[in-house]
Amino acid sequence: MNTPAFIAGDWGTTHARLWLCAEDGDILESREAPGVSQLDGKAAVEAAFLAAVEGWDAALPAVLCGMVGSTIGWADAGYQDCPCPLEAMGGQALRFTAQGRAIAILPGLRARNSFGLPDVMRGEETQIFGAAAIGGERSFVAALPGTHNKWALVENGVVTSFHTALTGELYDAIARHTVLLGGKPAAVSPGAAFDAGVEAVRSNPAAGLESLVFSVRARQVAGNLPREDAGSYLSGLLIGADVRSAAAALDLTRKGLPLRIICSEQLATLYARALAAFGLESKPLSGAETVRAGLQAAHRALA
Repeated sequence: MNTPAFIAGDWGTTHARLWLCAEDGDILESREAPGVSQLDGKAAVEAAFLAAVEGWDAALPAVLCGMVGSTIGWADAGYQDCPCPLEAMGGQALRFTAQGRAIAILPGLRARNSFGLPDVMRGEETQIFGAAAIGGERSFVAALPGTHNKWALVENGVVTSFHTALTGELYDAIARHTVLLGGKPAAVSPGAAFDAGVEAVRSNPAAGLESLVFSVRARQVAGNLPREDAGSYLSGLLIGADVRSAAAALDLTRKGLPLRIICSEQLATLYARALAAFGLESKPLSGAETVRAGLQAAHRALA
């Protein structure tokens, strides 16, 4: 029987997942807590953590990542600058104690991205760390789809650059607050409508997304896009534009690095489909598994 060795936590804005782990990373028990946006200040975050881990050995250290380390979280763990060695993500943690338990919160990453603009991530860096640990890869491109999608370039064990695309939040904003979908859209599916959105982006390289996106409305009016397919077509446009931008910014075709999609199975399917349309192969990795592997690797680095 595995003996508990540490607590791992992925604590975001809306949700927290905490795991009681053996030294080899096996999950012995899991619990949940509210996200930091649902808690009123640092004392409330600490109280939520202590309540969530009640009954777990107080001598066990905890290593946490995500928005828990932000200015609205438990304590500000700051950011590390890129280029950043993967192993440094664990070694630069903010460390303190809470009721005698050793706590380590991993910092985020910041960079001047490929477009010359400031960029930040918090939480995704741990998934990148975990992806490297799982696959034993030192050079790869990580795509982390979600509300704020991240694209990161890892070269010889160093995160050299990354950028953020507001893809998920933009879809939600368009769906809720414009006339393009005409109400609550049907669930997005990886079919012909999605492919048509990706192709509209791929075959019109000079067209900006702001021009392409109105075709969601125009095609419905013209009668060649059923309302139930409009959400999938819009998703294809947005993900296609995201892929097009990333391929150019990170020079994906020339570099030829392995491309890993780190997210849920549903999102990975959509991104893999869009990447394939641009001639790029990819492999999906579970977001939950990579964050746990990253936290385990950080725990070892902190020991």
